[in-house]
Amino acid sequence: MKVQSSAIVIHEVDTGNYESILTLTSHDIHHHDGKSDLGPGRVFSEQDKHELMNLLSANISRGMEILDPHCLAHSNETLMWYRPRQKTTINIQGREVRVPLPSLVFLCHRRSLYVMAYRGEQRPDPETRLFFCGLPNIQSTNGNWCTGGNRLPERPRQHHIHSIERMFFESPFTHWGALQPTSADSMEGWFDELRRKPRFPMKSLPEHDKPLDRWFTSIVSARA
Repeated sequence: MKVQSSAIVIHEVDTGNYESILTLTSHDIHHHDGKSDLGPGRVFSEQDKHELMNLLSANISRGMEILDPHCLAHSNETLMWYRPRQKTTINIQGREVRVPLPSLVFLCHRRSLYVMAYRGEQRPDPETRLFFCGLPNIQSTNGNWCTGGNRLPERPRQHHIHSIERMFFESPFTHWGALQPTSADSMEGWFDELRRKPRFPMKSLPEHDKPLDRWFTSIVSARA
């Protein structure tokens, strides 16, 4: 029978005096006739440890990247960055309009995208106050974007920043979501009026109840 996979079994051994130690054994798994059999255990050796480390390292290795100046946080499945306020062309129900937008924070985590706004245009810090971004298609109060048919990277890297932003702004905005600007009525009317303004009216955006670091933590630490 061909060995196709292995298992690591953790044993708790009682040593007396209310103490115990953990030991590991490695077992080959043999697959045949639609069944799997666990082979006899052997001591989990130093060689086994090195092989496991190499396997895990290869699986999560991302390679070296030059730091993007707008990146705020980065891990294997998470990427957070900011975008200073600027005029941007967006798609409102199939029609392109160029409007001023506030400074935005994007968080791509586990193939979901979250978007919030903040005052000013400097790099935000952990205590930066956040506001709802004032854009359509945001489906929850934590800023979760309704992706529609778009697909976000499973392991976002810094070179994905511009392609994710392009996906977000070029996808049609079709409906107000969890929270709209306080002075907005019809979506098309709001953006028609906005495009004539020199700067986005931040006073129209409700403030979020968490600063940047707590908002970030609440999303990345949530159970899947």
